[in-house]
Amino acid sequence: MPQFFFHVYDGQDGSDFEGTDLPDRYAAGIEALRFAGEIVKADADRILRGEPWRMEVTDAESQLILRINLTLSAYPLGAFAP
Repeated sequence: MPQFFFHVYDGQDGSDFEGTDLPDRYAAGIEALRFAGEIVKADADRILRGEPWRMEVTDAESQLILRINLTLSAYPLGAFAP
């Protein structure tokens, strides 16, 4: 079964060195979206303050297969600043 790695870049970069065995790229995409949702839920306060966030999914050969970028824009700017 192919192995995929889920790297999170959010100011506290978290490289995935263990990887996850999944049947294919589609399954890796589903897992990435679910994982991203959990992270956004847990870190909503920090993300709402505008800190950049992204996840990159790579295969066992370190080829990028998916990138999720999360960028928030608040109008007026700073409207959600604590």
